[in-house]
Amino acid sequence: MQTVLSDTLGRLSQDHVSFRRLLNVLGRQIDAIAQYRAPDFDVLNGVLAYFSAYPGRFHHPVEHLIYEALKERIPAVADAIAFIEEQHRTIARELDDFAAAVKSVRADVEVSRRAFCEAGRKFIAFEREHIRGEEASLFYLAVSKLTSADWLAIDIEARRLLAPLSEEHVGQHFHKLYADVAAWDFENHQDTAPRPN
Repeated sequence: MQTVLSDTLGRLSQDHVSFRRLLNVLGRQIDAIAQYRAPDFDVLNGVLAYFSAYPGRFHHPVEHLIYEALKERIPAVADAIAFIEEQHRTIARELDDFAAAVKSVRADVEVSRRAFCEAGRKFIAFEREHIRGEEASLFYLAVSKLTSADWLAIDIEARRLLAPLSEEHVGQHFHKLYADVAAWDFENHQDTAPRPN
C-alpha cells in the first residue's frame, strides 16, 4: 500500500533522536559517579525534568494516535501496542525511582553509589530498548500499512495535541531545557578532556 509519510512520524522520530542524545548525556553523568567523580546536578536535573514532562505530555499521546490507527487496520497488533503502552508506564516508574535517588543525594541522604548507578542505568537501558522496539515494529508497520487518509487524520489530531508547543512559553521551555543540558554536557566534556602538555 502506498503511503504518504507524515509530519507526525517525522516529529516522533526526531523526538527519539533527542531522547537518545539525552540518554547519552545521562549515561556520561552516571559513568562519572561510578568513577567517584561528582555529578553535575544541573545536567541530571535537566535530563530528569525533560523526561518527566515532555514524553508524557507531547510524545506518547501522539504515538497513541498512530497506534489507534494501526489497531483499526491490523487488529492483531493490539497486543503489541498494549505491551508498548505498558512500557510507557514502566519507564515512568523507572524514571521516578532514579529521580528519587537523585533527590536523596542532593539532600545528603546516604545512597549507595552502586544502587544509584544501577537505577540510572536501568532507566537508560529500558528507554533505549523501548525506542528501538517502537521504531523496529510499530513505526515500521505504520509506514507500510497506514493509508494517506490515516496519516492525514493523524496529522490533524497531532497538530491539536502539539498546539501548546506553539505557545511561546511552553515550546521555549523545552527547547531551552534541551539546549541547557547540551551546553552543560559540553562544558563537562571540556573540563574532563585530557590537557595537552
